[in-house]
Amino acid sequence: QIIKRMKQLILIILILFFMSVPSPAQDSAHKAPPGMAWIPGGTFMMGADPGEGYEVCRKYRGDSCDRGWFSDESPRHAVTVDGFYMDRTEVTQAEFKRVMGTNPSQFKAPSRPVEKVAWAEAKIYCEKLGKRLPTEAEWEKAARGGSTARYYWGDEPKGGYANFCDTNCEFSQRVKAA
Repeated sequence: QIIKRMKQLILIILILFFMSVPSPAQDSAHKAPPGMAWIPGGTFMMGADPGEGYEVCRKYRGDSCDRGWFSDESPRHAVTVDGFYMDRTEVTQAEFKRVMGTNPSQFKAPSRPVEKVAWAEAKIYCEKLGKRLPTEAEWEKAARGGSTARYYWGDEPKGGYANFCDTNCEFSQRVKAA
């Protein structure tokens, strides 16, 4: 009797799993606008375990870390998002200037990504193009690309992948190398 119930439970779980994973045929129905990609919806783990961000920070910055910086990252939890479109590349300075009439970037070059843009400016830029900014959950779903590691590239921070400054940084704020 118990084995029969276990088999039924496993069958129900498998049915629910395969119902929630979009098939290639479902995804191909989404013809992405030029320059955009369709990000299939689904459930993923978002955030970090309590204390995780703080401990990684201490590894690189020592005692200059503040637990409060990471308070909105935990607990790690399941998040479900619907499918959505996202630009395939960053917005270039030339494109931002064409739409907004200005280029706020510090490191100027037309083909480089625009930087030094406030959230409100990014929102206006998107609205002018009939788009919107992704939610935090959508951004993380897209950035992870299906990875279950701490970071999309693996479990250890890497200066070439993360937005932080290690001892090889040219800027004034430096952190200890691991």
